[in-house]
Amino acid sequence: MELTEAKAIARDLVPTPKSERVWLEQALGRVLAENLHADRDLPGEARASVDGFAIASSDTTAITAEKPCVLRLQGELLAAGDAAKHRLSTGDCLRILTGAPLPENADAVAAQEEIFRENNRVVIKRSFVPGEGVISPGADIQKNNLLLAGGAVLTPTRLALIAAFGYATIPVWLQPRVALLATGNELKEPGENLEGPYNYCNNRYLAAWSAALQGGHPVHLGIAADDPELIAGNLQDVEADLIISTGGVGHGDRDFILTAWKLLGVEILFEEVNLMPGRRTALGIRGKRIYVGLPGSPWGAQVAFEQLAAPILLKYQGIDTSACASVPATLQSTLRKRKGFNKVVRGTLQRNFSKLTFRPVKKGNQHLFATLHSSLSYILLESHVSELSAGSEVLVRFHDFPLLAFPLFGIESAREGCHA
Repeated sequence: MELTEAKAIARDLVPTPKSERVWLEQALGRVLAENLHADRDLPGEARASVDGFAIASSDTTAITAEKPCVLRLQGELLAAGDAAKHRLSTGDCLRILTGAPLPENADAVAAQEEIFRENNRVVIKRSFVPGEGVISPGADIQKNNLLLAGGAVLTPTRLALIAAFGYATIPVWLQPRVALLATGNELKEPGENLEGPYNYCNNRYLAAWSAALQGGHPVHLGIAADDPELIAGNLQDVEADLIISTGGVGHGDRDFILTAWKLLGVEILFEEVNLMPGRRTALGIRGKRIYVGLPGSPWGAQVAFEQLAAPILLKYQGIDTSACASVPATLQSTLRKRKGFNKVVRGTLQRNFSKLTFRPVKKGNQHLFATLHSSLSYILLESHVSELSAGSEVLVRFHDFPLLAFPLFGIESAREGCHA
């Protein structure tokens, strides 16, 4: 199955997303399900933008160098949070602090650095215009203006905007529940005794953490031995939107995922995808549940997850986009491959003065495991490419890229028709 076709089939399986209301403090990283509008002007009244003295600008129109304006200082002080119940008389001024509402009849604020105060008198040596030193009503946002569009990923900054309008709960798209099962007689859970020809299971954990970064709720189903009936039993009554298994997807004597799916009545949509690593990736559907079989290799599974499973999770949350986070960089060494298949090349992204460069992990490198901690970026060589020479510009993508960071790259895209 061609990669582009496989991705389209996978995304088309996702049903129309459902929404729920959550408390604002629980909304970090969620996706807004409806447009939010300002229900009032912000600020709601004229406020001081500096510490100083609230004045009527008309009292300063006749000021000259030889004849400054002398205003009587009222005895009260206005601070942020004080009710706007004060009235300014002609020839008077009132001490005011930043953020405080202007008293009635005041239309300007003279900064304290610009005046001379003597007891209960204030001397002003220049004229002021209406609005000077003042934050106008609706200066931040006006009533009924769009505050945040549906489909927006809720970052701390965006949540703070919502909090400024007093929303206690907000509508967000439901997060998909993701069940994960590892298969293989050779696998042990971290913490178990590893005596014998075993490996610790890390591919299921890698997929679970990756799912969580994309807004999914991972549920671990443990490890199943290489037995189709055992595997089917583990998957039989799972309550999840997306069911991911790792290992056992090939056509070897101990590869039983597809057999187990058939026992469950899963409709198999494809068994392989044109992607290296990650070729042995399968997709199926049973009722409303989507099944993805990932390779046993954790790094092949990681690639397949990002290309096929991650878009499914995003669409469950109202984001239907084929875009991904990427930055342009200069390729440091020539890459070659056969035409006809898509290949992912891991590497490191480095800064060389003002330019970004991408250094591929060398083919056949026996120390890949030791370099994985720093090779968190990759490039995708599409099927028609046979060679990329050193110095070429490439689009570098990222492993472990969270949904919460999507707005930084401008790649969030709301599902059409889902806005209120």
